[in-house]
Amino acid sequence: MKKILLILLICLATIISGAPNPFREVKTMDEAFEMTGFTLETPETYKNYKRKVINVIKNEMIEVVYLKETNTEGLVIRKSKGTYKINKDIKTVRIGNYDVVEQTKGENITLATWTDGTYSYVVNPNGTELNAEEMAKLILSIK
Repeated sequence: MKKILLILLICLATIISGAPNPFREVKTMDEAFEMTGFTLETPETYKNYKRKVINVIKNEMIEVVYLKETNTEGLVIRKSKGTYKINKDIKTVRIGNYDVVEQTKGENITLATWTDGTYSYVVNPNGTELNAEEMAKLILSIK
């Protein structure tokens, strides 16, 4: 009985002291700018996604999440200070003025990252199939 009580107390302590979510949802890019000092320009809509959500980590990152009809995450675009690295099944391609590192699976891009010298950008299709042409077009629309 003492063992069970101890396990329950440990579980309760873990739940209570769980790490807080660092993201804060904001309504506009102006609010995101106030929290980070930079903005992220993305397409208003993309493919069949019905809406998007803007999340911010204060002074660090802006994330735009395109939601499916079921309100589950679809395409995710991030901009942050610093760099982001991927190491698996990668290739580097030139898109506009950027050297973009893409992670691939067959014909589709599963992750893309690049930097403009000050900020790093990440596109995570998160289940959305994007070929090289679609990814390039999307990347060129992000600022």
